[in-house]
Amino acid sequence: MNFEEIEMDTTGLSLENLSINVAENVYLKVIHIYPDEPRFNVPMIFIPGLATTFKSFQKVITFLAKHIPLFYIETREKRSSRIEGKVSFGIEVQSIDLKKIIEYFDFKDNEYFVMGFSYGASIVAHSYKDLKNKPAGIIFIEPTPEFHYPKWSLIWIRFSGARLYNLTKPFAKWYIRNFHVNKKEDKEMAEISSKALDNADPKKLSQTVLDIAHYKVWDQLPNINCKSLVVGTSKDGFHNKDEILRMNKMIKDSEFLDLETNYRTHSQEMGETAINFFSKTIL
Repeated sequence: MNFEEIEMDTTGLSLENLSINVAENVYLKVIHIYPDEPRFNVPMIFIPGLATTFKSFQKVITFLAKHIPLFYIETREKRSSRIEGKVSFGIEVQSIDLKKIIEYFDFKDNEYFVMGFSYGASIVAHSYKDLKNKPAGIIFIEPTPEFHYPKWSLIWIRFSGARLYNLTKPFAKWYIRNFHVNKKEDKEMAEISSKALDNADPKKLSQTVLDIAHYKVWDQLPNINCKSLVVGTSKDGFHNKDEILRMNKMIKDSEFLDLETNYRTHSQEMGETAINFFSKTIL
């Protein structure tokens, strides 16, 4: 990826594409975007959701990159990862990936921030206890503390794998749109999930769903003792509202903000929210 592929105002910005070796035969892409004259010279790591595309968060990234050094991590299930042989795609393993990346860049204790969206939020939460150098703050955007996949879908994925992905993808889009998305008040989520399915690596995505299907983050939350912000979307039918509120209550020093819709969490407003949290935390 280069600036020609990014539909954003890149004036005053620089970009690096990095490939980080996080485990044997596993290399993850990290996109480093940074301003020539940062408002805050404190880095932020951003981990998106399951198969989420860079463009889905482009408005958030554009705003953030004008103010701070930003490290956008493309997790194992993304097309950009280089993986040889059979590996795990579970949250536990991917939290170690995050730990390795933090160590690679030598981020200092209490001198960087982490932001995770949906399943990326679970990766962030799970990694916290194992980090030698802790972040100054964490932002959890629409976190997914548990993954509620229908049993029939897991059986189907286990036996069909990636072989029938293109045939079943239209049904998956229809199912999400009609049974999980609030089409009236939060239609943005349908578009985000549709783009994710279109751009996914079928084999990696299928294995990831199987590996995270029974994961629960609850026992990791009491370990988090840095300032945190949990962002929910009360009009979103995709993420579980009660579980997000429970997650906020279980984190020691956390505040909750309702941005109501995915349109808002994927807009400049989310970037502004992050910078406000950022500035309050470091000052």
